[in-house]
Amino acid sequence: MFTKEKKIFPGLISGINCSPESAYDEMMVTKGIYRKDDGRQFVHFVHSYHPEEKLPPAILHETPLN
Repeated sequence: MFTKEKKIFPGLISGINCSPESAYDEMMVTKGIYRKDDGRQFVHFVHSYHPEEKLPPAILHETPLN
């Protein structure tokens, strides 16, 4: 995984229809199957909240996944 460690809360990295640990390998296999090596390669979402947000990070992380 490619992350800025100081900005990531433990356990708050996830994937949709893949695990973060295998996402890169799965993407490379899929690209090979469809011979896709140009154009958009992936979509990456980052959700951020105001520093005064009072909910715990785990709840804020869960919300966009549902």
